[in-house]
Amino acid sequence: MVRVLSFSILIAFAASAALAEDLVPNTLNCAAFNKTPDGKWTAVQTITFDAGAVSGMTLSKGTGVGPHAINVNVDLYDLIEAKCGKK
Repeated sequence: MVRVLSFSILIAFAASAALAEDLVPNTLNCAAFNKTPDGKWTAVQTITFDAGAVSGMTLSKGTGVGPHAINVNVDLYDLIEAKCGKK
């Protein structure tokens, strides 16, 4: 039982590490976002950042980002969730 539990924890840790490594190159600042009770992310300030091949992407203060918020082939929700979800 202990081995199975340890193995499961190891797999979960490896999967989360893989997600962090798989992020598109970006300049996203997690301090600019707050997660709301409904699971969306809200920009707490106007932010300009690069993500993947897109540079100079701007979100205005108060902009909400929910699941499947795709902007120029970058899923912003997934990016913010992966990078900032554990802040």
